[in-house]
Amino acid sequence: MTSLSVADWLKDTIDTIKKDARTAWDAQSTVERITTVLLAVMIIGGLLLRIQGVAGPTSYTFDEEPFVRNAHNYAVGLPDTNDHPPLGKIFIGLGMALFGFNSLGWRFIPLCFGLQTVVLAYWIGRTVFADRRAGWMAAAFIAADGFFISYSRSGLLDGMMVCLALWGVLVAVVSQSWRGVLASAVLIGLSTSIKWSGIVAVIPAGTALLMYRRVPLHAILWLGLAPVVHLLVWMGALWMTGQKSDPVSTWNVIVGLYKHHLDLGHYKNELSSSWWGWPILRKPVVVKLSDAGLLHRYSSSMGNLLFWCTVTLSMLALPISALVIALRTRLKRYWFTYFGPQVTKAALLMTLGWFTFIAPWIATSSTRGKYTFSHYYLPCYAFGLIMLAGFGSYIERKRPRWIVEFIGVALVVSIYYAPVWGEFAMSSAAANHRFFVPAWRP
Repeated sequence: MTSLSVADWLKDTIDTIKKDARTAWDAQSTVERITTVLLAVMIIGGLLLRIQGVAGPTSYTFDEEPFVRNAHNYAVGLPDTNDHPPLGKIFIGLGMALFGFNSLGWRFIPLCFGLQTVVLAYWIGRTVFADRRAGWMAAAFIAADGFFISYSRSGLLDGMMVCLALWGVLVAVVSQSWRGVLASAVLIGLSTSIKWSGIVAVIPAGTALLMYRRVPLHAILWLGLAPVVHLLVWMGALWMTGQKSDPVSTWNVIVGLYKHHLDLGHYKNELSSSWWGWPILRKPVVVKLSDAGLLHRYSSSMGNLLFWCTVTLSMLALPISALVIALRTRLKRYWFTYFGPQVTKAALLMTLGWFTFIAPWIATSSTRGKYTFSHYYLPCYAFGLIMLAGFGSYIERKRPRWIVEFIGVALVVSIYYAPVWGEFAMSSAAANHRFFVPAWRP
């Protein structure tokens, strides 16, 4: 393809996007146009909050140090001494290879994954709900939520794990052959190679394959390769650091680390919180905290309060509603008349994703004790926000004023909390007005 043809293709693509945007805008009512503007502000503002001042402070914050030190270990061929799988630290090391052993270097790759998650939310919402509007709402909700903003601005693993897990589910949803299922397995295996909790993404991925029936039933077995991908990644990491990397030795390392995680239940940590407290925002963490003269800069993991409450209430209501509807034929007809099978299937898939990622922490509460943390809720919340976007998009068609008011209030909440998500210099008193629950304060 010549440079001229590339330029022509690019021009035609841009013209097509402009035409489609103009057509969509013209088809909207005044209320829907206001909603569109609010969503655009959320997305643009959320992306800017992630990027601005991401290198500050230049010192370690929260849990960054062990990940950064071991990322450096991989670069110089030393063993990994951290208690998590290797891939996330290798990714962090790529950022340091680009920008050096500094705060921008160790936060760059997590930032890239954080930005990517906003785009992923759009594609998942648009695909599973078969509605472009649902995609834009999903992108806006994740873009304008402090939980995702804070983990996009730090050299931590969770945002990267969630991004790859969502990729695995999205690829499963659109798969039309065994190759797509294999790609989903690889992505979930990579997610697992950042944090072990990523492996449970095989449940919503496998369910999506069954729900949408685009691949033969036996093709689902390819998802079983996700643990194999994880093993291969770990073997490669051990090889990089000059250790025994055969399958048996690698398996022994993994088992040893698993036993170590079981033992963590005997320890206490002031920042820990039980699983039941995550949906009620009982104890979010200030992921980054630094001084700016007499002022302070905060990056709290507390989410948008309106989104958080709505997601939690939805996750309580939907299983109960599903059970009642399943038992009452009349209610079933009413539900499907109002929402339809597409929205129902998509909502159930997102609900399953929410429960799938919280279930391991419920199951291991007897072994891990209270040594669990609020950021384990991050993937659950991602599925919850996408589900919320799907319902919001559908309700907008019937009650657009309800949705513009909901999103308008959500935007006001995001603007109010933006300073303690994006590390704006402020006094302790101003921060505490936002952290009005003492447990939310650092």
